[in-house]
Amino acid sequence: MSNNNGLIVPNQEQDSEPEKDTEDDNSTSSSPPLPLCSPDFGSDFANNIQGAEGPSISPVEPRSPSLGNFNLGPVLGEGAFGKVFLAEHKNTKELCAIKALKKEDILKRGNLDSVFKEKEILQRVSSAEHPFLVSMHGTFQTESHLFCVMEYLPGGDMYEIVTSVELQEPEVMFYTACVVLGLEALHHLGIVHRDIKLENLLLDRDGYLKIVDFGLSKDRFGYSDRTNTMCGTKAYIAPEIFLKHGYGMPVDWWALGITTYIMLMCEVSTIPILSTYIGESLGFILKHIS
Repeated sequence: MSNNNGLIVPNQEQDSEPEKDTEDDNSTSSSPPLPLCSPDFGSDFANNIQGAEGPSISPVEPRSPSLGNFNLGPVLGEGAFGKVFLAEHKNTKELCAIKALKKEDILKRGNLDSVFKEKEILQRVSSAEHPFLVSMHGTFQTESHLFCVMEYLPGGDMYEIVTSVELQEPEVMFYTACVVLGLEALHHLGIVHRDIKLENLLLDRDGYLKIVDFGLSKDRFGYSDRTNTMCGTKAYIAPEIFLKHGYGMPVDWWALGITTYIMLMCEVSTIPILSTYIGESLGFILKHIS
């Protein structure tokens, strides 16, 4: 491993290989990890998550952990439905990220189907054991919450990297290659991601990028299939999504192109500019696409 300008980069000594809509009906078609830091696991998780004690009543495949299997640490992030906590498995000492989702909020917003669809996609992705796709270790539930135990990626996301480090072209090439291989594997599984962006690309402890967050993804999707659902993050959305004439897997490659451009420019201020430009100049963009 080398640390270039504070950035985790693997050794190169050896050659080595928004807005969310519901899905429309018009679709066609083992080694123990080493912690990067030593977090305090003494916090009382039960005080933060109401009803978060005890194992799941209904075990969920592929594995069925319970809250009692983990020492819970600090909050890593917070979203509309709940929080993500750093956790340590009591037996293996493996660090992981546990997403706690409030059932009440999910039901209020009518997102239950989406949550279980994401779980199903994560199970398929995890079964592939691909080095550039995040893995899910298992799921469980309590009376008030759904829990998802995820692989912990301590290196942060690319948005954080771009805002703190001036990336050089070889580094951008390396990170882009990670995403290319991840997308190829994802598409081979019949999954289109639909939300590739800086925030959904996280670094593992060895400095490799992994694709995360399958909340907008669609599975059982072939290379020639098309769908019309308007979803994604505006700055990264491909023109064919705006046109609503049907789009397919190439929208992920467009989003990767935008992501690569931002990494090369080292300017996240480009994102709102792109959002405005794409919204106001869609005709110009379409005219100049070969």
